[in-house]
Amino acid sequence: VTKQEVEDAIKSTSNQKAPGPSGLSNGVVKLVWQFASRELYCIVAASIHHHSLPRQWKQCVVAVIPKPGKPDYSKPRAYRPIALLEAISKIVEI
Repeated sequence: VTKQEVEDAIKSTSNQKAPGPSGLSNGVVKLVWQFASRELYCIVAASIHHHSLPRQWKQCVVAVIPKPGKPDYSKPRAYRPIALLEAISKIVEI
């Protein structure tokens, strides 16, 4: 993976997405890239090269949100789970 590919992946992320368990958003990752691109690139490239993510990057927060237009919100099927992943792990997946 090239440094440009990592930068492009970081820039392609939305600032409107919710952060994972650490609370670090895509905007924070973009800011870190501005000041520590070499270090962040090395971490991402090593993860890709070794086909392994740090355990902390694999953690998520599961949020349950209501499905729109359901007639009865007392039923579990009126909701769906979403997994809020760590922003940095999304970069590796792109």
